[in-house]
This record gives sequence, structure tokens and C-alpha cells, in this order.
Amino acid sequence: GMHGSGPPPSAVLPQMGARLKKDFPKLRLSVVVVGVTRNSDTSMGMLLKETLETVPLYLQPIYFADSPQQMTETLQQMNAGLASLQGSLVSVSLDHGRFIRLVGEDGDATAEVLANNHEQVLLCQGEAPKTLKVDGVAYDCQALPSLDGDLVIKALEKQFDAARIRRVAAGTESTRPAVKQLGEWIAILEAASDKSSTKLELAKASPKMRLAQHRALKTAVSGFRSLRNQLAELDAYSANDSASQAAFLTGATRKYGAKALRRAAAHGEVDPEERRKELIAEVRDLQPRLRSALKADLLEKAQPELQELRQDLAGSDDAALQRACEKMAASMGCRKSYVSLQSNWEHLAEWVDFSPEGCNTEYELLMCL
Repeated sequence: GMHGSGPPPSAVLPQMGARLKKDFPKLRLSVVVVGVTRNSDTSMGMLLKETLETVPLYLQPIYFADSPQQMTETLQQMNAGLASLQGSLVSVSLDHGRFIRLVGEDGDATAEVLANNHEQVLLCQGEAPKTLKVDGVAYDCQALPSLDGDLVIKALEKQFDAARIRRVAAGTESTRPAVKQLGEWIAILEAASDKSSTKLELAKASPKMRLAQHRALKTAVSGFRSLRNQLAELDAYSANDSASQAAFLTGATRKYGAKALRRAAAHGEVDPEERRKELIAEVRDLQPRLRSALKADLLEKAQPELQELRQDLAGSDDAALQRACEKMAASMGCRKSYVSLQSNWEHLAEWVDFSPEGCNTEYELLMCL
């Protein structure tokens, strides 16, 4: 019959989406895509997101089940993602310039954002805005004193997410302008990073200073390299089956990505925030015992003539303990670390005085200690 004739969805859906947004400017629509086995059509799901969605959610581009048996687990993941959404929908607008949804294309004067207590990153085209309106209320914009590498990476990561959806929805040629523009931006950022590369200064550096240096160096070294790798993957990707497209969209094609996801599902996920709180509790429990042990060790090692040292140890504050450690190291000529130039007593005193609250991840906490 004639029911199978007519223009393909790739031609109809963009027109339908443009007409829908024009006729209903206050429409708020989010698209959640679920695929089951290779017989599903991942590209059609991404085309729906690309053309009809007005409010992107902080969810995976697609929830894909390789087999019907995995459908329950996939839907549980989707349900957990939906349940984790928090915040309220706000409209953000610019007096001059446009918000970029995908680089290489014209942007929009307004953007709908699901605002919560987390940092939001929006990429603008044009001169730096002086004011930003949120639900009609104007707020002054302030320029940062220096380039924030983490903020730039977050903004470009969102562009890569949008480009991957466009690549699956409309093919390779549709993302050529985005690939070209992103490549130029990454090259500029890499050049700027090389000129202002961070050098580690660990001598007598406190844990907070080491952590700040580590974060800056990590951004400079690995952050832009990761963007470069994603750009190469985006440019080279050519698979057209639904399962490979879903893996490309969710990042499971990256090295060891699929294995890591399966391992996490098999052994149960560990909440990183809960793990960090447990480690902080362990550190706080250890510090008083470490303080007592350090003081006892210093008293045992102190020479009889170091009366001033014993007076310092008579105090109960950490500053007195720190002074005692420094005097002990100077009097005994202790070996020092080649990295921090601290003696073993100075290291212990630093751990006693260390506050773990500034560490945002388990890795940062362990690195400081």
C-alpha cells in the first residue's frame, strides 16, 4: 500500500521540530531514549532528541539493553537517573550574543536550564556579556582574573556530547563544522597551557598547596589531551549499527570502558561521596592517636640538653608540636624527603595538623596524606 511512501523521518522531523517550537514558544520538552538489542534504531532516537527536545536533562543520551534479559537492569538505571534529577527549570537570556548549542552553528538568544545547586556552564558567542537574565531578573557578569581550565573543559565537554548526538542522528557531514571549530579551540588552549605551564613547587608545601598545584597540573596535562582524544574519536567514528552507536554515545567505546561498566554492575557501585566521608572519619579518628604517638616519640628521642624542646612538648597545641618537630630535625640532622624536603617528624606533624575537608575526592585525600 501507500502507507510506506513519503519523505523519510530525517527530512520530516527537523521541519516538525522547527514548526513546533515556533507555534509553541513556551513548550518544554525532554526526550529520554531507550534501545533494546541491535534491532532498535539508535539514530532515530537521537534524531528525536536533536529536533524536538528543548530542555536537555542530565541523563545518558540513550539507555541501551543488548538483550531483552537486560531490559530490567537498563530501566532501573534510567529510573535511578530520573530520580536523581533535582532543581527547577529557568530561562536564561542574553541582551547581546547567543548561547551555542553546537559549535559551528547559529546559537539562541535564550536557553532553558535545569538549575540546581551545582555549577552550570553555558557557552556564549559574541562579546563577553555584562548582564545575564534568569527568568527575567538581571544579574551582573564578572570576568575571571585568569583562564579557568576546569570551566573551559566542562563547556567543551557539553559540546562534544551534543556533537556525538548530532553525528549519530544526521551522519558525518553534519558534524564537520563542529569538529573543525573544536579542533581550533583545543589547539589554542593547548598553546596557552604550554606558555603558562604549572611547575610543581613541593618544598615545604602544605597539603592544600600540593592539592592546588596538582589540580592545576592535572588540568593542563590531561584535560586538554582528553578533549583531543575525544575529537579524534568523533572525527573517525563510522559505525552504523545501533549497539555500536549506543556505546559511542555513552562512552563505552573508550578503552576498558565497557569492562569497567560490567565490573561495576557485577560487584555493586560504591558511592564515591560516602567513601570520601568514611576516609575523612578514619583520618579524624587517627589524628589524636598520631598526635600522642608523635609526642611520646619526640620525648624519647630528645637529648637531655634540649630543654627548650621539652618545654615545647609540654604545650598541648599543634603549633608547639610543629616547633618541636622542626627543632628535633635540625638537632639530629635527619634525612629529608627528596620531594617535600621534610623530615619524617615534619611529615608526621603535617598529618596531625591536616584538615581533610578541602579534598573533594578519595584520590585527592590519599594524595594529601
